[in-house]
Amino acid sequence: MIIGHFLKNVPTPDISRITGHTEEACDRDIKAYKSIRTLYGSMNQNEIARTLNMSESVVKE
Repeated sequence: MIIGHFLKNVPTPDISRITGHTEEACDRDIKAYKSIRTLYGSMNQNEIARTLNMSESVVKE
C-alpha cells in the first residue's frame, strides 16, 4: 500500500496517516523500493536480496 501511494505522488505524511504506519516506516519502505528498482534488470532477485540484505520475498513483492 505504501509504495502504491508513493507512486501516485502522495506525500509521506499523508501515506503515514492513510496506512497507519509511522513516517519513518514509510520512508524506509520507499527507500528500499527505490534501491530495488535501481538494481532491477542488472541483477536477479536473489542477488538484489543479498546485496541489500533483504529477504527474496520482500524483493519479489
